[in-house]
Amino acid sequence: MSTPHRLGAVLLTGAPSPLGRAVALALAPHSDLLVLHYHRRGGEAADLARECVAAGASRAEVRGADLTDLSQLDALAADVLGLAPSLSLLVHNAGLYHRAPLGQVEAGELDRLWAVNVRAPLLLTQALLPALRGARGQALFLADVGGLVPWRHHAAYGATKAAVAWLVRSLALELAPDVRVNGVAPGLITPPEGLDPEARASLVRRIPMGRAGEPAEIADAARWFALGAGYVTGQVLAVDGGRSAGRAD
Repeated sequence: MSTPHRLGAVLLTGAPSPLGRAVALALAPHSDLLVLHYHRRGGEAADLARECVAAGASRAEVRGADLTDLSQLDALAADVLGLAPSLSLLVHNAGLYHRAPLGQVEAGELDRLWAVNVRAPLLLTQALLPALRGARGQALFLADVGGLVPWRHHAAYGATKAAVAWLVRSLALELAPDVRVNGVAPGLITPPEGLDPEARASLVRRIPMGRAGEPAEIADAARWFALGAGYVTGQVLAVDGGRSAGRAD
């Protein structure tokens, strides 16, 4: 199957994040319309939209929404359908990270994690399904190797990302052959803020490739799914330097 040179309309959630920005700029040269979602960072989203047009997108729009608020989620979907009745690609990048040992997991934070990481992408895919089917498009979920391999002190977060991987496989079965559904599971890309050098070195030692990844490497995987991979659906690709294969000795 030949690789298309252009995408139609694309919606990317969580666009101002480091991964979101990298994915947006990777897709921009191939996109007729990029809709960049943000929560609180509207100025950064607007700057990114201008960068995307400069990089080759025919048009870029920004739309704000709190994905924990169902009314705002519905409004975002309606707005996107008004802009793009046919949607080539839906990228679920928005997500929350949370580290908490058992005994420190708070119900409110758990609810927020599930609302943003699981409920929002499922309901947004459902709301935009007519547009995705009309374009014979695809949904791409940004998962996490923490949803494929358990980590200490990450039960709440990891459970949401495991659910994302399950959504990829389940929706791929339900929506084929009209809509492809895949996922990218990053490993260590951006270490948590405030991490001391010794702790960072300890994390890196667990990675067979011997280094952290770059946002551009996640964007490369997203671009491959977006522009090719026509016979691939229901897959979660780990881009993690081999971390999910086992610990480097």
